[in-house]
Amino acid sequence: MDNLQIDEGTASKYAATDEVTSGVHVPKVKIIDGTPASTNAAIVDSSGNLQVETTNPSIAGTAGTPNSGVLSVQGITSGTTLAVTEASAAAIKTAAELIDDAVYVDDADWTDSTSKHLLVGGLYQSTPQSITDGDVGPFQVDANGRQIAKLAANSGVDIGDVDVLSLPALTVAKGIQWSHVSNFYTTAQTSADIVAASGAMVFYIGRITVTSNFNTSQAGRTTVQIYFGTGAVGDTVKHVFRGTFITVPGAGLESYPGAVIGNGAAPFIISAASDALKITTTTSGTHCGIAVSIDYIRV
Repeated sequence: MDNLQIDEGTASKYAATDEVTSGVHVPKVKIIDGTPASTNAAIVDSSGNLQVETTNPSIAGTAGTPNSGVLSVQGITSGTTLAVTEASAAAIKTAAELIDDAVYVDDADWTDSTSKHLLVGGLYQSTPQSITDGDVGPFQVDANGRQIAKLAANSGVDIGDVDVLSLPALTVAKGIQWSHVSNFYTTAQTSADIVAASGAMVFYIGRITVTSNFNTSQAGRTTVQIYFGTGAVGDTVKHVFRGTFITVPGAGLESYPGAVIGNGAAPFIISAASDALKITTTTSGTHCGIAVSIDYIRV
């Protein structure tokens, strides 16, 4: 029998049990459903697993077969087997391992043709978006997929967009190389080029020396204007030097002091882009010789 008789001396009562072996009873546990006289009880299957059903105890349910009366994992409504084993999740496992292969610790070794890394894409926009402070944005590429970098020189001059792929063709200077030009003028000059313009290049002048040599015994004077520009001298040009040399009557060739500006180590005046370095001289009386010497950088 499955029920155990309890003798209280005057009457007999029974406890609901399960006789698992001869003479060995295991009490049944009742989960109260609000009706004290209910015959409902918690039961387990042959493996000892607690069976959970809906309010209709007659519905047992079959694995893999949808049944509205049987509880199921949320989202699995079609009876599809939930892939939770290594075999059924093999694709996920492989993908996770590939991602792990591309994650390196600080200063880890990378082996050519063996080590893996993630491909990073860029974004092409004919009109790039604006990114505010603290926000993120994608790398910018041109219409051919080449990454664009915008560099600025230490002087604060914006040197524009640079195509990264063209960088190997650039010549990188090991140091600043000054250029030097010297001219001696024995006739009047009108907006003559000392150094002609070259594209959009800019002059940086570090030193200029202007001296005069007279080969006359007559009085006279020569006004010298050295300037940046593209045309004739005028108030709108940027003067580098402007001065007047006077001849004093004397015998034979004489040399007078001139002017030296700058130390030749750092620029003291900078031109606009595309300017030439020019000279104009005007004379009164017998013209004198003018010697000009200039140290400059042009980039």
